[in-house]
Amino acid sequence: MFLRAGLAALSPLLRSLRPSPVAAMSTGTFVVSQPLNYRGGARVEPADASGTEKAFEPATGRVIATFTCSGEKEVNLAVQNAKAAFKIWSQKSGMERCRILLEAARIIRVCCNGTRVFVQKEILDKFTEEVVKQTQRIKIGDPLLEDTRMGPLINRPHLERVLGFVKVAKEQGAKVLCGGDIYVPEDPKLKDGYYMRPCVLTNCRDDMTCVKEEIFGPVMSILSFDTEAEVLERANDTTFGLAAGVFTRDIQRAHRVVAELQAGTCFINNYNVSPVELPFGGYKKSGFGRENGRVTIEYYSQLKTVCVEMGDVESAF
Repeated sequence: MFLRAGLAALSPLLRSLRPSPVAAMSTGTFVVSQPLNYRGGARVEPADASGTEKAFEPATGRVIATFTCSGEKEVNLAVQNAKAAFKIWSQKSGMERCRILLEAARIIRVCCNGTRVFVQKEILDKFTEEVVKQTQRIKIGDPLLEDTRMGPLINRPHLERVLGFVKVAKEQGAKVLCGGDIYVPEDPKLKDGYYMRPCVLTNCRDDMTCVKEEIFGPVMSILSFDTEAEVLERANDTTFGLAAGVFTRDIQRAHRVVAELQAGTCFINNYNVSPVELPFGGYKKSGFGRENGRVTIEYYSQLKTVCVEMGDVESAF
């Protein structure tokens, strides 16, 4: 990364680095007395300390951004949001890559998880059966052990938050095929950990809370589709857009679809596997700018063009 920065400095174009918002001004102090985001599966709408501005999802970033002490308007949101969609088309490719879908969607809870999984109706039943089978094999336990595939959630409030989403999903008509409840490991030293079983939801609709909002937990929502045009419209109908994946044997279709997906990073027949040099970032509410690569340096810089005349200046008058 430092080498890249050095090469950029040799460019014939002069770039002046913009000061960091944190370094450019006093950060000040503010207090938010109300809870942010979701609690127990229900949305809350907190206001800032002055009580004049509401903060919506992602609440933390929006609360901070309402204060003059927060700096530039393009303040990076506190939580990267990941709600772009998986797409699975081929009748066999999707089945072969069930394990990859599970890895991407639930085992490692990172910001670019693919938690909405759109499956073509022709393979829906077989795909769902295989996903449930693979999900039930996930070993839950001590994250320091090599054979562990899923560890605990970060704390009890977040565990309750995720379980609240599952509860609301069931109330809204979703069906839990497996998981979605508290898990107590056999190891006595882990009994007070914040564990839950990975959850697979079906009978999901686009307007359900579990589909529209970021759960940030081991929950997969499966939705069916008929046509390419239909699923593209539905996949893009979200305020998030960090990452998406397309699974199909038709490579032309794959490129056609990812060109239309409103997501910062798109994967074809794989998910979340890419060199660290590739730019990473999202569309919409999934953040500003990009991480990794030279494009990151360019985002934190401002282009300046300088014209120099070395001879006499000719006048047109």
